[in-house]
Amino acid sequence: MKLEFHGAAGGVTGSHMILHARDLRIGIDAGLFQGGDTDRNQDGFGHDPNRLKAMIITHAHVDHSGRIPLLINEGFKGSVYCTHATRDLCQIMLQDSAHLMEEASERERRHARDMKRPPRPPLYTRGDAERAVRQFRSLDYSKKFNIGDISVRFSDAGHILGSTIVEMDIGKKRLVFSGDLGRPDTPILRDPQRVDEADWLVLESTYCDNPGIRHR
Repeated sequence: MKLEFHGAAGGVTGSHMILHARDLRIGIDAGLFQGGDTDRNQDGFGHDPNRLKAMIITHAHVDHSGRIPLLINEGFKGSVYCTHATRDLCQIMLQDSAHLMEEASERERRHARDMKRPPRPPLYTRGDAERAVRQFRSLDYSKKFNIGDISVRFSDAGHILGSTIVEMDIGKKRLVFSGDLGRPDTPILRDPQRVDEADWLVLESTYCDNPGIRHR
């Protein structure tokens, strides 16, 4: 097994990981780089999207989902697995993201004479975002599904509606991705579910002290 980090390592945006296991390549999140790292969105993914078997999205925030349309434009043809709420939110948020990109591109075109580089096209359009969501496959929490012979289950991360902790059983070993974790006792949202067992744990560490996941 091998895990590659192509974003949100040494930073907090652009979350994107590639898992190599059981002769499969599975992506986890494909988020936009934001803030001072925005230009990194133009640099590609660091791997061939066409070789991915599937994608898993932990939640709909654009720093975790915002490059899915670009990934598809560059050759990814598989399913994007997520919860029902994540799919619904991505329908809205990816359209909004594309709209902002189109506006920025048009603004650059209008002010081309003042710029020191040619205007850039949007990373993707609203049409691209609409087509991307058609590849989403949404599932209930706790419902196991398979990607090849890897068993996957979503638990509630309590971060936003639809956010997930991803548990993957690879043979007799369990790999857990915490995703972004929420806090207990938050209005509207359920508390993060506990994970009691993992052989490998990939943990959000932005705040470092969240009690919503336990490893033993």
